[in-house]
Parts: sequence; C-alpha cells; structure tokens
Amino acid sequence: MKKFANELKVDSRLYISPIDDRVGDWGYSHTALLASQLEKSNFKPIYNSLIANNRVQYAGKSLKFREANRREFRVSNRLSGKDVVILDDIITTGTTMLEADNSLRSIGAIPKFAITLATT
Repeated sequence: MKKFANELKVDSRLYISPIDDRVGDWGYSHTALLASQLEKSNFKPIYNSLIANNRVQYAGKSLKFREANRREFRVSNRLSGKDVVILDDIITTGTTMLEADNSLRSIGAIPKFAITLATT
C-alpha cells in the first residue's frame, strides 16, 4: 500500500475514507491500518468518516442478502466538498462500495476512486 501511495501521482489532496474503521474485537481496524499506509502529503485519511449503522456480517452471504441488509452509513460532513478515495479491505459483490459511494455523494463529497486490498 505504501509503495502504491508513493508511486501514484495526484495533483491535489485526496481524502481517504476507510469503510467502517471502528476497532473490532480483535483490537484493530483493517481499514484504518490500510489507510495509515496510504498517508502521505497528498493522501489524508479521515478516520471515522464512513461508519455503518447496521453491523450485519456479510461473510458467506448472497448478493440478495447483502442488498436486503444495507450498511446504512453515517457519513461525516468533514468530507463535504472534498475529493475522496474510498478504502475497504475486501470486495466481493460491490454492494458495500456502491453504498459508500452513494452515501458520500449525498453529503457533497466527490468520490474519485476506490481501493481494496483483496477481492473474492
């Protein structure tokens, strides 16, 4: 991740919005750790900016289940009017990423692209 951030050329500041970066039972947040690795002069993580109100577990669930049980994100107004990179640890169906994109746009943020560590 750090190499990616260092090699990516951007002309303006991009704000990183990690998806649901609350510390879990395991004592850390996957997305917060990833965001910290992207931090550099033109990348600024905004922690706790995209938090799921619905803590449903998607692992092993179908697309139909995921669409019926949305994350219902709470989005920080600190991202309003800002160019944002959405960050998640894994992407399976894209439902979380699409919901995050729509939630950010609803408060006036400008999602530029998304980054995930892995796909299934």
